[in-house]
Amino acid sequence: MTELDELIQALQKELRSQQDDNGAHAGMLAGLLDAGAARIALPPDGTVYQHAGYLSGHLLRWLAERGRDLDDRIRLIAAGYAASLADPAGQAALDKPDRPMTAHSYAAIRCERAGRQPLSEADERMLFGWLVEQTGTPVTAQLTAKFQRLRTRRQDRLAAGGPE
Repeated sequence: MTELDELIQALQKELRSQQDDNGAHAGMLAGLLDAGAARIALPPDGTVYQHAGYLSGHLLRWLAERGRDLDDRIRLIAAGYAASLADPAGQAALDKPDRPMTAHSYAAIRCERAGRQPLSEADERMLFGWLVEQTGTPVTAQLTAKFQRLRTRRQDRLAAGGPE
């Protein structure tokens, strides 16, 4: 049994044994089971909580399929990243012309503030890779350079203790 299977089973058991008041756990299970492209936009009949859970589950599945261990740290990062994308500001960023870059920057900043430490470069590249793939954005040299430039600038500000 894979780590992903174990996570799915644990979530199914949890959902059977308790009430999911805000729908986040049911959303997460839906995301874990969705092998296709993620539904990035909040569905008209959905809630931010459900959508954050769904995006978190989808991201965790994507990471596991690419060999990333789903340890507690990455689960927490995925939850924060997904919640940022699902909230109104994250959804607005996803509507912008440079949507993966704007939305990623917003979500990465929120994750770093919540965790009070920078994202590792490897984790951040994976998060950005997932978002780029889900938005259908072509990976170009220009996009890669912009990602690196904005990441470096953000990390420099964090190291200096300055505001984002």
